[in-house]
Amino acid sequence: MNFKVKKANDKGQGVFSKKFFKAGELVHILSGDRLTATQIDVRIDAGEETCDDPFQISRKMYIDLDELSRTFNHSCDPNTGIRQESKLFAIREIKPGDEITYDYSTTVPKYKSWWKMKCSCRSPICRKVVSSYNKISRSQLQKYLDLRVLPLWVRRYQSYDE
Repeated sequence: MNFKVKKANDKGQGVFSKKFFKAGELVHILSGDRLTATQIDVRIDAGEETCDDPFQISRKMYIDLDELSRTFNHSCDPNTGIRQESKLFAIREIKPGDEITYDYSTTVPKYKSWWKMKCSCRSPICRKVVSSYNKISRSQLQKYLDLRVLPLWVRRYQSYDE
């Protein structure tokens, strides 16, 4: 396995690299049960999930992430990004011992801007709140677009709030 799960400061558990990844290299495919929005709602209503857990892959489809995939933390200055449906690609060099992170906001469309969580990433460019992609700064959003790590289904609903 290319990863080690361990404590990540006050963020709880995190996923740390055990190998070197070059920028552009596939790091991990986020996986789990593919479920519809209705199936996710049933799990949330039954207390089996929280609304923070499922990974949205289209307007009406989600992945109920497996334990490893669920353990990758958010960062406002991540070292990976999502391409295609659920593939984490290195967007810069990742060294052994580095925590592997992605920007959760890149997977949340504007119509779900009601969803928010406190950010604990400690990055110099931390937004303090994780929300929908349209709350990412224009310069950071352009960087993600240039790196092709803003999922196509999210871009379909793209508009930007100042």
